[in-house]
Amino acid sequence: MGTIHNRQTLTFSSADYFNSTSDRTLTASGLAYTFGALYAGIDKALSFSNTKNLNAALTVFTGSSLSLTQSTLQNYTTVLDTMVAKETGSLKIPVSVGLGFAYLLRDRTVLAVDGDFGNWADYQIMGVHPAEIRNNMRIGIGVDFLSSRTITDSYLDQISYRLGAYVQSSYLKINDQPINEYFATTGFSFPFSTAGGESRLNVAVEYGVRGTTSFKLQRDSILRMTFSFTANELSWFVQPEIE
Repeated sequence: MGTIHNRQTLTFSSADYFNSTSDRTLTASGLAYTFGALYAGIDKALSFSNTKNLNAALTVFTGSSLSLTQSTLQNYTTVLDTMVAKETGSLKIPVSVGLGFAYLLRDRTVLAVDGDFGNWADYQIMGVHPAEIRNNMRIGIGVDFLSSRTITDSYLDQISYRLGAYVQSSYLKINDQPINEYFATTGFSFPFSTAGGESRLNVAVEYGVRGTTSFKLQRDSILRMTFSFTANELSWFVQPEIE
């Protein structure tokens, strides 16, 4: 369940026009599910290799039809006009599917390819499909290189280096023109210790463009930086031996 609140205010310098405010609240409730599966060693299962180098992952978002309540309150700077409107309906969130593959090129070097598809052509709000919404698809590729995880090696050798790119046809279509994105990415994964653990600080930088300047539209250049923390210390879950 969630609520989106939107407030708009119109103010005029001339007394010939009335100032106004508009408050709109959308409240949606319901359930949706995401399922995932991972299979390790496709190449070994097909007898292409003696080791498990090729892995695949699949995610499916079931979509949902959420119950929706929309309330609108409009106030004008007159003694007469205050409008209140309330309606109920549904918000249909479409199904989406993601599929990815990761291949161990050599020890500590992983090549990954993934893609996802959202059936936004089925999106509806209050029984209406907005003309600006279309299906979306994203395809990405990346490589991860790690010199060593040997605890006796230097800290620099245990840093993971990443490089990638992705193309996305977003679910937006403005003036009948698709809004697409093209991004290049790079990043690093820093271990918190050299004692053989897997707790890491991940830093990613993305740069790309979105949109087009054709048909009087806007093209954005975007620089994005993200940080994340991965906690996966085996020692947290395995009780040490007591002498």
